[in-house]
Amino acid sequence: GGLKMKLEEAIIAAQEEMPWHSVANVFPLMSEDEMKALKDDINEYGLQEPIKFIVSEDDEQLVVDGRNRQLACLMAGVERQYAPLLSDEEPEKDELAQRIWSLNFTRRHLTPSQLALAAANMRKFLSATIPEAAEVTGASQRNTERATRVMKQGSPALIQSVEQGVVTLFEAEKIITLDKDEQTKRVTLFKEGKIKSIAKVPSEKPKPETDGED
Repeated sequence: GGLKMKLEEAIIAAQEEMPWHSVANVFPLMSEDEMKALKDDINEYGLQEPIKFIVSEDDEQLVVDGRNRQLACLMAGVERQYAPLLSDEEPEKDELAQRIWSLNFTRRHLTPSQLALAAANMRKFLSATIPEAAEVTGASQRNTERATRVMKQGSPALIQSVEQGVVTLFEAEKIITLDKDEQTKRVTLFKEGKIKSIAKVPSEKPKPETDGED
């Protein structure tokens, strides 16, 4: 065994030991409960599947699949095992993105909002249009459009709340025209249970209803 760590420490240690390729960050990390279950499993049975990396153009080894396994090993104090994703040379960016997508997609249970956000993230790597990204990922086109807007205009806290499955894209989209600090404040209030919806905040004076609501 090695040194056991908290998740925050493990994330820092992982970046020092073998950092993550940006394409791997398309998917959210596991929830705390899922991570704890994985850590317990690795504690009991060891690491079943090595953490996969590729070698970048600068000859740097980068994790492309297995960030959660890497973190769980660090948290459990278990030796990490790394293996190359491919035996041959570095794949093209879009080919790599598709491969990472299929590896993760089969084993992760994502809500429609989380899936669409991952699809919108994926567009950067696939240089794909929204319909193409929706098709490759299985997300709905409408949600992928929403996710693209939320990523462009949302505050980091708002985007993270959708990634974590706390807030839906439908709700998030309603507040992206607000100031980013206000978006973040609402996410905090919502997580603390002080407001029932990030889109509805008790206001001093009633606002006029807008047309075109779903």
